[in-house]
Amino acid sequence: MYNFLQISLFILATLLGSTAQAQGGWQRIYEFGGAEFTGVANTPDGGYAQLYGPNEFFAPHIPRLHKTDADGNVQWQKRYLLSNIRQNPRNFINTSGGGYLITGGQADPSNSNKWDVMLLKTDAAGDQVWVKSIGGLENESASQLYEAANGDFLLGGERNLDTVLYDNDLFLMKSDAEGNLLWRKDYGSQGLWEYLHAIVPLSNGGHVLVANGFENQLNYNNSVYYYTTDADGNQLQVANVLPGISSLDAVAADLSGVFLAVVDTVGTDLAIRLLRTDLAGNILWEKDYLGADFGFPNSYVSAKKMRSTNDGGVVMTLYTYGNPAGGFKSLVVKLDNQGDLQWSRAFNGFGGAIPTLYDTRQSPDGTYIACGYLIGNLTGFLATMKGLPLS
Repeated sequence: MYNFLQISLFILATLLGSTAQAQGGWQRIYEFGGAEFTGVANTPDGGYAQLYGPNEFFAPHIPRLHKTDADGNVQWQKRYLLSNIRQNPRNFINTSGGGYLITGGQADPSNSNKWDVMLLKTDAAGDQVWVKSIGGLENESASQLYEAANGDFLLGGERNLDTVLYDNDLFLMKSDAEGNLLWRKDYGSQGLWEYLHAIVPLSNGGHVLVANGFENQLNYNNSVYYYTTDADGNQLQVANVLPGISSLDAVAADLSGVFLAVVDTVGTDLAIRLLRTDLAGNILWEKDYLGADFGFPNSYVSAKKMRSTNDGGVVMTLYTYGNPAGGFKSLVVKLDNQGDLQWSRAFNGFGGAIPTLYDTRQSPDGTYIACGYLIGNLTGFLATMKGLPLS
């Protein structure tokens, strides 16, 4: 029954999927039903891979991958159901040997209320090669990962001890190329609810972890923290970079430094406050962006996802809302290394259905790819664009 349904959905998406030309690119929807793309990656053949799952809060979030060619045509889609164990995929990467690595969390088979870290490796065709569960005494889920030069994997995320109220700490793990745990280290302070946003590998083998933490779930007095470690994950220092913010929405970080997008208030409007820091946490500059800066005056604006680009700037997904004339709008914007706006692109979707954009990144050819879903019918959405001003 499942195989027939999977094949039917694949044919439906291939034959009946809708395509439209976006300025300097294209946009396409994929009618798998109840699916939303939460991450996108460029693939060696010039195409794209997407991580997606059903929008079902109380149901298992089954890891699924979706692969298209450079024009958005479906090549394959795969789902990975592990003996009805509840799973929550959060991130994925291409791996150097071909294929993909998905991470997140999955329920412990012996205790469905406890979550462990999930690592799921596929080959280039999306077929599962192995899956590993790494867990301790706490509930744990990984959200960040990268592959080291020797093929090992570094992954980090959050851990929560049920017996300690409002205590969400961080961890960093290293596994070999087969997903076997080599070491793990924990970070954080009791009484802080912390979330990991980025791992920056350093030239000396160490790492900088970019996180935010607040005092408890009811007090959103946020701070941004940078944890610096050695090559074995031992903490060397921690810096409180930005205390007293409302919320940290997006981070882009690499060896050149860190971009932070936080919620700010300018007059009566919610705005994006963009900051640039070095890896030690020193603030180099900061700027505010209102909805009017992107062509939507009298609108609130909020960041969703941000990634570094090859010119030292960033590309970011965001949305505006509260504008009586325009309503909800999803945008992709490009900023240079000083935070100056280079271009923005708003997406209207299909048949009036507005896309919510989750992820975006720059492609090797200098174009950009963004993914998400259409509001109202939870249909997967994918779009490419060139670096041209919105007109």
